[in-house]
Amino acid sequence: MKYCRFQLNDQAHYGLVEAVAGVEQITRLLLSPPEDASGSLEDRLNNWINLNAFSAAPAFTFGNAPRTLPNLRTPGQRNVDLSVQKLQAIGGRSISVRADVLNLFDNPLFTTLQSQFGTPTFGQLTAVGGYARSVQFQVRFGW
Repeated sequence: MKYCRFQLNDQAHYGLVEAVAGVEQITRLLLSPPEDASGSLEDRLNNWINLNAFSAAPAFTFGNAPRTLPNLRTPGQRNVDLSVQKLQAIGGRSISVRADVLNLFDNPLFTTLQSQFGTPTFGQLTAVGGYARSVQFQVRFGW
């Protein structure tokens, strides 16, 4: 029996409000941010949000960036678990052997998208959550 779970990308929420001299200002949206990042893995992790799409609004003015960007999503989650079991009857007794593999392909779950504009890590995926591949075996005897 094989169990797979694929989760769609979550909508990203961004802190596009920045405080300048104690006054909160909304960030200006200059370009349409791309719907997904492209390039090498390192490029995608360090530039998930197009930094050139944003700039600080001039002092005491309002920017045009929305509170959320509906076309920009965080990375999705892919997880495949595998379980194999064999039951063998021997006379009036039985033996069962089972193997479970959790996160079979060892896919990471990137969890922390830095979305506060004006910080050095804005637009970067900086943390990995979830769990690593795990294997367990079980042998059961029945009388």
